[in-house]
Amino acid sequence: NYWFRHIWEPVFPLYPGTIFAAMLARVALGDLSKYQAVYFILMLILGGLIAFWGVPKLVRQADTDKNSGQHILSLSEGIFPVIFIILAVLIFKQPLMFSLFIVVVAQLFLYQINGKNLMRYLKEAFSLNIIIMITGVMFFKNMLEVSGAIKGIVDFFAVVKLPLTILLMAMPFIVGLLTGVVQAYVAVTFPLLLPLITTQGVVSLPLVSLAFMSGYFGVLLSPVHLCYLLTCEYFKTDINRVYKYLLFAIPVTMGLGLLIHKLIG
Repeated sequence: NYWFRHIWEPVFPLYPGTIFAAMLARVALGDLSKYQAVYFILMLILGGLIAFWGVPKLVRQADTDKNSGQHILSLSEGIFPVIFIILAVLIFKQPLMFSLFIVVVAQLFLYQINGKNLMRYLKEAFSLNIIIMITGVMFFKNMLEVSGAIKGIVDFFAVVKLPLTILLMAMPFIVGLLTGVVQAYVAVTFPLLLPLITTQGVVSLPLVSLAFMSGYFGVLLSPVHLCYLLTCEYFKTDINRVYKYLLFAIPVTMGLGLLIHKLIG
């Protein structure tokens, strides 16, 4: 439950953390998602091997009121908006906001949503916290640039000569581990790290991905990650028992992902 609900975050173009990372790095969201697809595939395979190896098959309990065709139709209606956005952003390089607009308008007509229901949906979808977070991230980023703090940090690491790879992995990982929130490590570390991986105004996509995935795996290992705590509580298990699986799967995924990217160039 915990592993498979998070495998989408490095590639799915609707996750706030992925959007923030691409926005701050000024790289195409589709390019970042496609580059990190290697980790998604690895997590899918490793998750299946680790979580289900030796587990007996469960008896399927289908809804007898529906035939297989009706089940497929219901599934198609549910996932079509998501598939449309993925194809529009990743394959056809369309802006995320434009793709979302098309999906929302199509659903309004398809389900004949009236004005009263529309206002209720808008009220439920509105999140002041997200607006404050976006504003805070951009303000923090701009203040670092205006104050000269970024230049000072770059000069500091130039003198210390700390290996860039270690820096890109350690900073996001630690912040992710401490906060358990993807948006947090992106907001805190990316404005500091991006100048170090920018050459003539162009940011290195592989290094952006390295920083993002390092922080992301820190979040998955965080003991304050709400998904982790609630999953363990729901299934009545100790979080320490789950760690033995995570502590094996995460380093293997990260190592294989880096190796594959190195081999394919």
